[in-house]
Amino acid sequence: MPGPEPSATPEGNPAQWEAISFSGRACLVLAGPGSGKTFVLVRHIRYLVQVRHVRPESILVLTFSRAAARQMQKRYEKLGKTCTSESQNDSRPAAPAGSSAVTFGTFHSVFYHILRESSGTRIALIDPRTRQELLNRLAHQYLGSDADERDIQALEKNISLRKSGKAMSTAAGPGMEEAYAYYETYLSENHLIDFDDMILACDHLMESDPAVLLRWRRKFRYILIDEFQDISPSQYHIIRMLEDDARGATHLFCVGDDDQSIYSFRGADPAVTKQYLADHPHARTVRLQVNYRSGRNILRAASKVIAENQNRIVKRQISGYLEQGEVSLHPFVSEREECAAICGMLQREAPEELVRTAVIFRTHTQAAGLWSYLRSMKIPVYGRNVPQGTDKGADVIKDIEAYFRLARDSAKGSFRREDYYRVMNRPERYLTRKSASSEEVRPAELLRSALPGTVLYRTISDFLQDLSILAKLRPPMALRFLCRNIGYRQYALNAADTDAEREEVERVLRDVEEKADAARDHSTFLALLEQLLRDQRAEMGQHNGIRGNSGEEQARNTRGVHIITMHASKGLEFDTVIIPDLNEGILPSRKSYTPEGVEEERRLFYVAMTRARKTLYLCYVRGSSLNPRLPSRFLNCLGVENWV
Repeated sequence: MPGPEPSATPEGNPAQWEAISFSGRACLVLAGPGSGKTFVLVRHIRYLVQVRHVRPESILVLTFSRAAARQMQKRYEKLGKTCTSESQNDSRPAAPAGSSAVTFGTFHSVFYHILRESSGTRIALIDPRTRQELLNRLAHQYLGSDADERDIQALEKNISLRKSGKAMSTAAGPGMEEAYAYYETYLSENHLIDFDDMILACDHLMESDPAVLLRWRRKFRYILIDEFQDISPSQYHIIRMLEDDARGATHLFCVGDDDQSIYSFRGADPAVTKQYLADHPHARTVRLQVNYRSGRNILRAASKVIAENQNRIVKRQISGYLEQGEVSLHPFVSEREECAAICGMLQREAPEELVRTAVIFRTHTQAAGLWSYLRSMKIPVYGRNVPQGTDKGADVIKDIEAYFRLARDSAKGSFRREDYYRVMNRPERYLTRKSASSEEVRPAELLRSALPGTVLYRTISDFLQDLSILAKLRPPMALRFLCRNIGYRQYALNAADTDAEREEVERVLRDVEEKADAARDHSTFLALLEQLLRDQRAEMGQHNGIRGNSGEEQARNTRGVHIITMHASKGLEFDTVIIPDLNEGILPSRKSYTPEGVEEERRLFYVAMTRARKTLYLCYVRGSSLNPRLPSRFLNCLGVENWV
């Protein structure tokens, strides 16, 4: 029986009600931050069931996470309509045939269910442990008996590339293709699929079997998609197949915001939103323009930032929040000064205000430095995930110490073999330890170990000449010569195995630059480096201590400030938001050098800014006269230009 008529009474603002009460074939709801997209989606389901008398089992609601599916279900149930969702069991999200239930689920879980229900053969998802053991075995069999964790990760990445229709990395050897072939054979023979197969196999099944496609078209006449901007082209292709174009019987209701598309690394493509409009020329477009979260000044600043993107659907945002909101820009000489200032801001907040405050970083690793300050000042932090530092930072400091000791000591006639061994191939010079046999190495003896005119002789001569130049320069210029002319900076970045390690190298090099600026001479600089190394080790120890906290200590931290990344902030909101490190090379990331990559970085910044309700602090490091730092180009439209 249909529910009571109050559902037919307008709810929300006019644009929200236009979306809620839509009953045509295709509708795109452009829902900006804080505009009530979940409010609209849940009430649209109720409208379909109670007013349009749609059978609940013909409604499919697709989300990108199980948490979102569960939240949507709970909010729907609170409206008074009982529905059963199998989204709690990700392997079987769809409601059983014959039940009167709306189907809630993620793209992967729904498509996996379709595969299991429709495939003519038994099929199962390979469990993570079995898959890891298989990858380990294949790496050692095809990539070499000495294959390590990096080789296993490379194999996993290249398998995903091949499954997505892309070429393997140019660095992949012939063994990689053989390992991939065996991997696929293993899955096929054991009737298994992996995570990447869920979308691809479902796509293939529907294209190759019209009967299967017809079955699911008849089941799901009403398809609702949350966070439509995060959809991938392959996922969209399946949705297009599920649409009954010939009869015009499918109701496709998509809610999203192309300005918040931040998951390209998962295959998301904001261009799909425009493709949707091209495929549905008569679709209704509803713009939810009222932001009920952020104050006017915050929304105005965020709108200026995102307006710089070219590849977007132009839209206007209006603040429905009562407060004006405050946006302020804060330049700092160094990252340490920035961390100290942020801690000062947090200390001034009452304990109950901290839980409504977030410090949002571009990456998880960036937050490592702030954690040490927070811990030393006994400022509680919400949650249990602690940014993990790496030991790459300590390696960088020790390398630079060795170079400066070599420069100092070689000018005196001899240097320690230990220092020479440490950096003789950092960067690579193809030097061997045979050239230095005694603990105290004399430059002249080192040069005599090679025949004049040979490549080895020239390499040793160039190395000694570099040390001589280092010894004559003041610390800031000497450090610049080491990093740029000698090539140490590029070496250290190339030696980092992961993004986290590369970020750690960048962070420590900036700390070293600050110490060089403050040093009068090489001896002072070496003393400052030694202190920095102690700080780095202490910081790592504190991270280990936090990770080992007891449950009681972690429980006390659940009322503290939130330390999160920009990606993790999506869907959250806070009274106060602090965004540090708004500098070139960090935001946009140095890796995002294409126009498309820069636009996604700007969308990421926009998402972080629009988490704030009342106060937004934007922080960047301008550096010193000797080591200037560029603020992020995304701040230009807010008036930050020519600071350096």
